[in-house]
Amino acid sequence: MKKLIPLLVVGLLSLFASTAWAAFTPGMTADQVKIEVKAQKDAGKSALDIAKAGSTASVTAGDLAKGMLASGFDASATILALLDAGFVQGVVRAAAVAAGVPEVTAANIIANAPSGTGQSSTSGANGKSTGAGGTGSGGGGKASGS
Repeated sequence: MKKLIPLLVVGLLSLFASTAWAAFTPGMTADQVKIEVKAQKDAGKSALDIAKAGSTASVTAGDLAKGMLASGFDASATILALLDAGFVQGVVRAAAVAAGVPEVTAANIIANAPSGTGQSSTSGANGKSTGAGGTGSGGGGKASGS
């Protein structure tokens, strides 16, 4: 029993250390974001989970789009996840195009997005909806119930 407790402590510490390490942080470089997106995708996270986590850490839509596309998410999953994470349409469109999505494709995906998704017209410093203006419901440009 005395030998088991130190092993358990070491195991828990390593678990918490790796969990804390594997997260987006403000100020990450584009390459760091790309690595983190891939790590989260490999761990089974969805495009929306990754976009929300990045958004919460003030990662830009551009860096998230580049990382998500480079990690194998398709344009539609990337764009819709960024919209659902609270980024506004204009910012998401520009980010997707800068990441290599053809402008027509990005425009079509956004035009066919569920009603209210990312439609706020005002954005904060990282391109997230501030909830001011726009036609989105729920105050932040997100569809009701999201």
